[in-house]
Amino acid sequence: IKKCLLSKSKKVLKMLSPMFKGYPKLVTRLDFACCLKKTNNNCANFFVNEIEFNPGLYTHADAKDRFLLDMKIAKQLLKVIKQYQRRRVAFMI
Repeated sequence: IKKCLLSKSKKVLKMLSPMFKGYPKLVTRLDFACCLKKTNNNCANFFVNEIEFNPGLYTHADAKDRFLLDMKIAKQLLKVIKQYQRRRVAFMI
């Protein structure tokens, strides 16, 4: 199932990419749900239930590793800012 969801996630993120006009995504969370139909193909049972841009992360819940995630997000935000400064193209469609 992990392989199936990873494959579906990559397809969804690829479809969303044009919305970002070439900018890197900051944080995008895909929420999958299961089992609207009963089929023999377990992968077919999963569907995208929700897509969140810059979701709540609840980093306070994991005191040990919370700053690792904060650091990753900060680094990604710097990439977005630097690319925006070079291109000066707005995000909005």
